[in-house]
Amino acid sequence: MGLLKRALALFEIMNEKGINPDVVTFTSLISAACKSGKWEETVRLFRNLIDCGALPNIVTFNSVLDALCKDGKTAETLNLVEEMLLRGLKPDLVTYNSLINRLPFRAMERGHEVVQ
Repeated sequence: MGLLKRALALFEIMNEKGINPDVVTFTSLISAACKSGKWEETVRLFRNLIDCGALPNIVTFNSVLDALCKDGKTAETLNLVEEMLLRGLKPDLVTYNSLINRLPFRAMERGHEVVQ
């Protein structure tokens, strides 16, 4: 069993026992999903985090942004940046690096508009 599957299984056990995961737990799972190339799982976990009432931090957003950028999900990436800004989080160096290094050149203008 891969590490992501094992982590998700442990996450399910936590839920079954009534242990509410915090932002650190979710961010760890999101990061693992991103590193496994599972952008859909990354987004699902991110939405689950929000549905549970946990507040995503900049590290959480950066992990999801990286997964979306890696898979070429330009519109979704820029929408997530807008959501991050609406939540009062400012892009950091990791955010900008992901956007600059992974977004297609044609999306740079919109990316620039979003972060300003």
